[in-house]
Amino acid sequence: MVPIGGGKPQPYVMYEYACREGDAGIPNSLRGTQVELAKQKEKAAIPASSTTSSLVGQTEAAIREKFGKPATIAGPRWEYNTTSVGDVVYIYFVGGKVTSVRPVDLPLDQIAKTP
Repeated sequence: MVPIGGGKPQPYVMYEYACREGDAGIPNSLRGTQVELAKQKEKAAIPASSTTSSLVGQTEAAIREKFGKPATIAGPRWEYNTTSVGDVVYIYFVGGKVTSVRPVDLPLDQIAKTP
């Protein structure tokens, strides 16, 4: 018995509480890990020479020849759309040459070519 507010003792009542989210949380987490590992294996199978990281060091003219006109030019950054909905490739130039790209591991055939 537990006294409440200094009054007479009241019986202690224990309520059961169970969260059922945990039942699905672990299998979902494991499934997500398996999907991520499969993506990593797929990326590892693609040679680095056919990913966006291979663009570093190329000139503006070479990039235009490969992919056409960029969707957007914002200062030193060119943006190209991809074949996936909503994805964008960012190519950064300094002195007329590519210094970095984002994402670095996207296959070149995923960049949408423009006329």
